[in-house]
Amino acid sequence: TIEIRNIRLSTADEHEYLAAPISAAVTVKSYTPADANGDGQITIVDVVAVVNALMGATTGNFVFDAADMDQNGEITIVDVVAVVNTLMGGGVQATGARSILHSDIHVADAEVAAGETTTLYVKLDNAQAYTAMQMDMTLPEGLSIEGVEMVGNASHTVTYNAEGRIAAYSLANRTFNGGESLMAITVKADESFTGTAHVDFTNVRVVSKDVVETTLADAFSTVTGGAYGIDAVDADKAQVLYYSTTGEVSDKPFQGLNIINGTSR
Repeated sequence: TIEIRNIRLSTADEHEYLAAPISAAVTVKSYTPADANGDGQITIVDVVAVVNALMGATTGNFVFDAADMDQNGEITIVDVVAVVNTLMGGGVQATGARSILHSDIHVADAEVAAGETTTLYVKLDNAQAYTAMQMDMTLPEGLSIEGVEMVGNASHTVTYNAEGRIAAYSLANRTFNGGESLMAITVKADESFTGTAHVDFTNVRVVSKDVVETTLADAFSTVTGGAYGIDAVDADKAQVLYYSTTGEVSDKPFQGLNIINGTSR
């Protein structure tokens, strides 16, 4: 406790006033950097604790200051990489360094029918080798996230939450391959989703194995919804015949390609 006493104030005409003593409490925090759960040791549990915090879920024993490795007041993918490095015996700590090299992500456009799923493929054009990534995906009304997985040669751990935050990292500090699809995001359309809408990707951050962070430009994918293919044919069902590629005829569509003979409305 810090106390301030004998506080005297004076006016210009030399009238003196005494103020009451004041005090303030100073709390000194004790923690070990990277020991995110405060159990006195740095293990895989601490990595999971920091990842959970990044995704918006923390437990009562979470030590924010220990997890905030670059001491910038927020938990980001930088802190995940720094805790991983500490766990694996690396000497590199997060310093808040940022890269000015130019990199981008690109997300392919897609089509989806009502009640069905489609996949958005994320590609990274990287100016340097990155080992981890985070981004926030904003979905339009009628679309929801169903799953995220790494594709190609990417062997990273990937996690996401219902709000659209996605993070990928590697305990072995493996780097992403640039110029190819590295992540596949599955989204589902409900019956109300029609027309064309943007899926936005913001707060895109990538981190190199020496814990240098790069913030990338926002990106988006154009998703077209509604019926397509055979479902898009609006015809009098009583007058429609379906022909398979082998010449079979039916009043119901065959699996695969169909030739439709009917009167359009």
